[in-house]
Amino acid sequence: MSAAAEFRDVYEAWRSEPFPNGSVDDDDVDELHADLANVDDWVAGPVVTFFNNGEVVEPPGSATCVFGALTDLRGRAHLLAVSANGDGRSQGEKYGSYIAQLELVYRAYLRAAGTA
Repeated sequence: MSAAAEFRDVYEAWRSEPFPNGSVDDDDVDELHADLANVDDWVAGPVVTFFNNGEVVEPPGSATCVFGALTDLRGRAHLLAVSANGDGRSQGEKYGSYIAQLELVYRAYLRAAGTA
């Protein structure tokens, strides 16, 4: 599969993945939600621009910065998933799934754009 075809498939999977909900009574979930929204914006800007018109745009931070933030978020989501009860556990799993999709689409973007 070509890098462009892989990017298209991963992009469509990411776009179909709903952004996780925040929480009205859990500060850890709310902080994770806010931080993920910020990183999602870093990734979405260049990825959506490239998908729509093939233009390569630099994210606000370096790829190393983006991947570092995703690693941190993934760890926090995992901790939430294994330490929380009921709804918090489910929230952590949803965050983990979305973060994994975000990382996949960013990697695919870098390869398709020739910047990896």
